[in-house]
Amino acid sequence: MSEPTMNTSSREITDPDALALLIDTQKSRFLMPFLRGENTLAEASAHAKVSKSLMSYWIGKFIALGLIEVIEPAPLPSPLPLPTPSKRGRLYRATHTTLWATMPDYGFHCDMETLSAHSDSYWTHFKTAVIHRARARQLRYRLVLTSSRGGLVRCMIEPIGKTLAEVGILNNWAKLNLTTHEAQALRDELSAVYARYGALSSADKPQLCHVHVAAVEDAVP
Repeated sequence: MSEPTMNTSSREITDPDALALLIDTQKSRFLMPFLRGENTLAEASAHAKVSKSLMSYWIGKFIALGLIEVIEPAPLPSPLPLPTPSKRGRLYRATHTTLWATMPDYGFHCDMETLSAHSDSYWTHFKTAVIHRARARQLRYRLVLTSSRGGLVRCMIEPIGKTLAEVGILNNWAKLNLTTHEAQALRDELSAVYARYGALSSADKPQLCHVHVAAVEDAVP
């Protein structure tokens, strides 16, 4: 089935109800399937692992707030004069692929709590993938505390007798001492690699990828 063209625009969220919903991860998680692309009620509820009735409630809320919209499914190719409509059912998608809002200034700790609430789940996905891969290959892992580049102490797990790369995992952490120019070059290079592979659409095996480079304060261990 050919997919409708995705709305790639950006929208600032100013409505207090919509802002409160986006900040609350227990509520905004119901929006995630529709930010990824169009989904039916059944598909979205399966992705969020909730009942259809609960997802239907949130779809209604999102539509009322202007965060998602109903789209007509594209027809399936057919030799008949009239196209055969898709059997997926009614489709929904986010009205914009990027939603953003200026957060209230409640201080550093509130900012950290909000950031952690939204980002920690991705780190949990990575850890889950590591454990599943280890169990699938019947590997034993060891816990390692070590000092990496720049004196950054990190805690990690490694398969016994194998490297992480040999089991299909890349997990590097380091505190690098770089000039401003070198740091910019690193960000540009990583962004280009991320964009190049992000443009691929192979359906072989999904890979969870998180690339980050950030300047840190001297007090950070």
